Amino acid sequence: MVDPDYLQKRRQELGMERYDLLQTVQGWLEEQYPGQARALSFNKGVLKLVTANASVASELRLRQTEL
Repeated sequence: MVDPDYLQKRRQELGMERYDLLQTVQGWLEEQYPGQARALSFNKGVLKLVTANASVASELRLRQTEL
């Protein structure tokens, strides 16, 4: 049987918790801006979002501390 602590350690080493965070952020984006924004990456504390809509980009910039 595999030790659960080992699996958690490997999950952290592989950065899989970032995937969970990105899913959460994407869910929030879909609620706030349906189909208009996407969570691209989260690395070293920096969340990158993409959108083709200038007004959504401006609003996201204003809400960056909330995110």
